[in-house]
Formats: sequence, structure tokens, C-alpha cells
Amino acid sequence: MTKLVDSGNDASQDREGSAAVTESSRDSLRVMYVAGLARSGSTVLGYVLGRLPGTIFVGELAFFWRRFANSELCSCGKPLPDCHFWSAVVRKAFGQLTREQVTNMNKLEQRVLRWQRVLALAPVRWSTHRAKRIHIMLEKRGRLYQSICEVANVECIVD
Repeated sequence: MTKLVDSGNDASQDREGSAAVTESSRDSLRVMYVAGLARSGSTVLGYVLGRLPGTIFVGELAFFWRRFANSELCSCGKPLPDCHFWSAVVRKAFGQLTREQVTNMNKLEQRVLRWQRVLALAPVRWSTHRAKRIHIMLEKRGRLYQSICEVANVECIVD
């Protein structure tokens, strides 16, 4: 199992948790996205790749906020908000979130993923409003990725 290290440097973040990300730390962050059909072995592959030095497997982050909002269990056996690792990741990326903020992140994730499926079936031009939601979600996902790397002390995330 990958050793998780909490850097404990939460004091440098504002209420929204927007920590400054340096260009050098962004350059060292790598995300390996594994896509596969159900029962295709992509999860097993993710676990194997996550054992490489400097790498961590995080499961499917596309559904992170739903799982976090619903207090689904982490592989450590604790609900995600109570897990030492995931609570440190969220705190580092976003500060201390309220229940309402977590619910809003979950709603944003669901809206974007729903439109992603629809657009795959019938491509249309994205409205400015929809594109803004996607941009917001991608910005938040980037903050989550950066925080995972810092808390786990790794350079590569397998998602």
C-alpha cells in the first residue's frame, strides 16, 4: 500500500483554500488516467500502477464529490470525510468546507458529467453557462490533484 504523508501546511490557505501553486510544482504533477469498461480490469491496473514509486492510485475522481458528500467508505474503512488522507487533501485544496459547499461541488460534478454523456451521443455547441461550469469543475479538479500530490508526497496520480 502507498504510504500517505500529511504535510500539515494548512495555515497558508485562505477561507476558500486557494493555496498558491508554483509553476515548478505544476510541472512535476502527472496524472495517468485509466479508462475502461466495467469489469475490464482497470481498477486492478490502477492498484498495480499505484504501487510504483512516487505514484498513488486514487480510484475514480470523476465521482469524488458524490462519494465525499455521501460519506462513502474509503479503502481504509472510514467515511471519506473522516479519512485522514482525504480530509487532509480536501482541507489543503479548499480549506474547511461546509456541508453546503460539499453539496454544491457534488451538484456541479453531476451536472458536468450528465452533459458529458449527452454530448457524446449528440455533439452540440456548449453554451457559455455550460462551458463555465466545466471550467470551474476542471479548476477544482486541478486543485484536488495538486493537493493529492502534496499530501501523499508523490508526483504521479493514477485516476
